[in-house]
Amino acid sequence: MCLALPSAADQAQRWAVVAGHNLGTERTTLKFAEEDARRVGQALIRPGQFDPQRVKVLLGPTPEKFLATIHKVAQMANQAPPVSGSVLFVFFSGHGDGNHLILGNDKLGIQELKEALNETNMDVVVLVLDACKSGSATRHKGGKSAPAFLRFFDTPRARGRVILTSASASEMAQESDDIGSSFFTHFFVSGLLGDADRSQDGRVTLSEIYRYVYDHTVIRTANTLSGVQHPAFLYELEGEGHLVLADLNSENTGLVLPESSTGNYLVFDRNRRYVVAELHKKPGTRRLIPVAPGKYTLKKRQTENLLVAKVEVRDHERLVVTDDQMLPTDFEHRTAKGWDLCFAWKPSPIETDVLMSWTAFSRAPAGGIWSYPSIGLATRFQGWPWRGFRSRLAFTAGAWQHSLPINNENISFRLLQLGSDFSLGRTLYYGPSLFEFGGRLAINYLRRSFNDQGVSTQDSSLGGGLAAFALVATRVGLVRLALEASGGLFLFPGAKNTAIPYINGSLTTGLNW
Repeated sequence: MCLALPSAADQAQRWAVVAGHNLGTERTTLKFAEEDARRVGQALIRPGQFDPQRVKVLLGPTPEKFLATIHKVAQMANQAPPVSGSVLFVFFSGHGDGNHLILGNDKLGIQELKEALNETNMDVVVLVLDACKSGSATRHKGGKSAPAFLRFFDTPRARGRVILTSASASEMAQESDDIGSSFFTHFFVSGLLGDADRSQDGRVTLSEIYRYVYDHTVIRTANTLSGVQHPAFLYELEGEGHLVLADLNSENTGLVLPESSTGNYLVFDRNRRYVVAELHKKPGTRRLIPVAPGKYTLKKRQTENLLVAKVEVRDHERLVVTDDQMLPTDFEHRTAKGWDLCFAWKPSPIETDVLMSWTAFSRAPAGGIWSYPSIGLATRFQGWPWRGFRSRLAFTAGAWQHSLPINNENISFRLLQLGSDFSLGRTLYYGPSLFEFGGRLAINYLRRSFNDQGVSTQDSSLGGGLAAFALVATRVGLVRLALEASGGLFLFPGAKNTAIPYINGSLTTGLNW
């Protein structure tokens, strides 16, 4: 027996208040708490089949706003015609200290939230807490969890109150750059989209969701720096039934994997660039992934490569995608087993860096030996023009004081440099490190300005160069650091010294957003 959510005709009795807050006093800003709230809201509408008008999504709310919305929803539900099986679903993702949810500069006590929910007349109240604090690429989101997080049912009205938390009473929850979400919410949404349906009846129950979220969260956090994360679950429902959170049988929009498909699949939203769903498809069954109309990328991981398909789902369309329609694609990079998500290199399509370098010529175009520091901006393009390569366009400027011996005296002059270069390199990845080697074309403008010992004049040289380079880079949190060495030959037509060997060393730094 299942305690199914009310039918479409009774949607006015199914309500949700979904909140996310990235900020917390004296805590690192979370990346995905508010985006997680959006995702949960979308999953409740499809495939949870909540009326979109009855799903209230709050981004960055105050405690007063959060509670006021719960009270307003309860009041609106009470004013509607009475229907058996009314449901209130409340979700929060953000910072927490175990006794409070932290919303920006304010705190909301867990006890105060429980009291507000106990005052509602809804038949079933489901409270889901992904309340945590932040770290780096894997942010800590939970801190110390007091027993209040778990002991929700200490009132006589326990007939339909459910609580699901992202971690146990003494653990920290985590979010990951790799999936663009917290681990807990990522698997919660994936489960609602059908991957938690163990019974294969097209419906996802609360117990199935918990079992699925628990197993996958434990597995995915086992190797992180923060340690294993165990979601916690407590409920009291009248009778022996199960609460159905999602019904895929009546969905008419989404991606369909046919009976022949098998393996692990990921669905990415191409516009918002996050993982919509992660699922394991067994052979012999037809599988619907209920997603909203939009553009998606479907990936299947194989031993040697990926299968990739870019698709567009339209409203009221069940789009069938077979493995034969997916294109074999090489892995973008290989990461050493065991490196934590916090440090593993994650290349962006376009990266902009600040460049600081020192260049030395074996001899100068006009005689002597010149060297100079320079600073500039470099933009790198990942995977262009070929996969496994990076190209770079850089602009630099520098200046240095030199002297020239004339008639047994040293006459000072200022050397000005302006340049640009284009590089193309092959990239290799190992854990937190990137190695690159390749070639470079450069243009360099050099100008000498004399203003010493009665000499006031200037001259200039313009040349082009060809060089080989090697680079090693690492990433720690949001910061990219790279050391590079290069050497080659410059040609300055018309200068006293036309062909000039040179060497260059540089440091570049940038941020990964």
